[in-house]
Amino acid sequence: MILKLKSKYEIVTLYFHVQLDWVENDIAKALEDSDLALILTDHNEYKDLIKYVPNNMKQAIIFDTKNIVNQDDSVTYYNFNNVFDI
Repeated sequence: MILKLKSKYEIVTLYFHVQLDWVENDIAKALEDSDLALILTDHNEYKDLIKYVPNNMKQAIIFDTKNIVNQDDSVTYYNFNNVFDI
């Protein structure tokens, strides 16, 4: 993980369909004390991501590149529709 080695930022990878020791598969744990959630896949599990945000994130910012997350006024939400289609 080059980003972890060369960065002052902590990066957590959340993916439900992979079982690796460096991949988190619990949304609440992945968002814990985070500043940004970057959504790169359109799996259904991310639709209700908002319900985990208020209690887990330091800054509630979601950058959704797949137009999958249900929006809510309690977060700063950046939606670029589906970047794949661009």
